[in-house]
This record gives sequence, structure tokens and C-alpha cells, in this order.
Amino acid sequence: TIGITYLLAYLVISFLIVINMYIAVILENYSQATEDVQEGLTDDDYDMYYEIWQQFDSDGTQYVRYDQLSDFLDVLEPPLQIHKPNRYKIISMDIPICRGDMMFCVDILDALTKDFFARKGNPIEETAELGEVQQRPDEVGYEPVLSTLWRQREEYILL
Repeated sequence: TIGITYLLAYLVISFLIVINMYIAVILENYSQATEDVQEGLTDDDYDMYYEIWQQFDSDGTQYVRYDQLSDFLDVLEPPLQIHKPNRYKIISMDIPICRGDMMFCVDILDALTKDFFARKGNPIEETAELGEVQQRPDEVGYEPVLSTLWRQREEYILL
């Protein structure tokens, strides 16, 4: 009877240890996922950006007019959202403006990403390598002529 008792106690204790290990792994993965979400932007944030972008660019040109930018940034969901009044924030982000007062989708997303990390205390430093990566390919219509900062300067001078 001592052997049976020992065997049953061994099996129960071993089972409890294995179950505790599974629970520990699950909790660790949950903790890691929570930290990742709190640290930065997730794929869901980028998906949300492109879903809302489609509402403003229903033709799929990858461009929106400059006068739509304020509304677009206000409609976005956190953490990329910039509430109205956001005029001065748009100016400070220095986003390129192409011919015809059109703004490129990736330029806006790039500026919002830099702004997000700057708010978190981790500003993205501009380096020569980053500049090479950020060069836009020969896309139809992509010809930056101004930026939001330079446009504001021109408007100020004209007043």
C-alpha cells in the first residue's frame, strides 16, 4: 500500500508541476505581448491607418489633398491620431507636399510614426543610411515641391 500511495502522490505532484509550467509559459507570453503593444506601433495600428486612408482616397491614388490632411489626422484612432486643432502640429511635422497640393500616403505615415516615437521619448534620428532607404522610387506623380513647414512660411510672408 505504501508503493501505491507513493505512486499516486508522485503522479499528482508531477501533474501539478507540468500544469504550472504551462501556465507560466502562457502568462509570460501574455506579458510580452502586452509590453509590445505598450512600447510601439502594432500591425493593427498600420491596418487602421490604411483603412481610414481608403475613405479619403477612394480612387486608390495614394494621394490626398493638403486641405484634407487635418480631417484625416483627426479621424485616425490612437496612437496615430492628432486631434483638431492640429494645424501647428502638421506644420511642425514638416511633411512633403507634391505638385497640385497633394500629399503622399507613405510620407504622412512616416511623419506620424516619427511623431509617435518622439512623444514616447525615443525620437528617430535622421542618418545617411535612413535617408537612402527612404528615397521614393520613380512613382507616378511623386514630385515634392514644398513641405508643410515651408508652405506655412510662404503663407506668412504673403500676409
